[in-house]
Amino acid sequence: MVVIGSFIAFVFVAAALFFYARGGFGSDITIEKSNMMLAKKMKSGEVTSADGQNSMKYRLFVPDNLEDKKYPLVVWLHGAGGRGSDNLSHLDDGVGAFMSYEVQRHQPSFVLAPQCPDSRQWVDMADSGPPYVNYELDSVPESVWFKLLFQAIGELEEKYPIDTQRRYVSGFSMGAAGVWDIITRHPDFFAAAMPVTGKGDPSKAGRLVSIPIWAFHGKFDPIAPVENTRSLVRAIEKAGGKKVKETELWRKHYILQHVFKDFEPFRWLFQQRKGGSHQ
Repeated sequence: MVVIGSFIAFVFVAAALFFYARGGFGSDITIEKSNMMLAKKMKSGEVTSADGQNSMKYRLFVPDNLEDKKYPLVVWLHGAGGRGSDNLSHLDDGVGAFMSYEVQRHQPSFVLAPQCPDSRQWVDMADSGPPYVNYELDSVPESVWFKLLFQAIGELEEKYPIDTQRRYVSGFSMGAAGVWDIITRHPDFFAAAMPVTGKGDPSKAGRLVSIPIWAFHGKFDPIAPVENTRSLVRAIEKAGGKKVKETELWRKHYILQHVFKDFEPFRWLFQQRKGGSHQ
């Protein structure tokens, strides 16, 4: 009986260590809910256009104990509720998840959270929704906020050890629309994308066949219909894309905390790099 008991104890400890190494028991993520607490862990910044006409604030999380190597960069695009100029209200569950102990333990990474100004959008178009549906990219110029975002990224990459082969972009709602827009306009810039409820232009799917995408959407979303994501994914697959996948949740619009409570999306994201999966 002693031998059996010892064996059971060994199996339990081994299993515990295995799950711990893979992201924690149950692979759950502990998300900091206070944007004030998140802000205290981040650097504050602002980027201004060359003509001085536009500026955008951002927060940057820098991993602890940087070593002599390159680190991934995660760009998080917030939803409509985070717009403003306080450089605070956009620090939502997405930022909290990527900054969480569990995710940073698995893969230390920079987290860049720009803040879209009041009354503007990542995809700066006149919307008549809700519901917010897919659109024609050619009818919408690239937003000045994305131009400022690229400027900020360039400045940060000169200052910090950022791995340009492992830039990632993710976002929720208005931010997810931004994710689809920015990777469609710049399909070679990011190593992977993870939009959570959004919209895009399925007619441009041919541009997206080479970038890994994991899209999430609520089946009963009344704000941005799930058909947005379904149409985008189908179009990419029809165009020959084999690196796109979709997960639908039995929920409505706000699914962020449900998507990011599990570790698997983060594991998948950080495995991607330009030119192939990261080992």
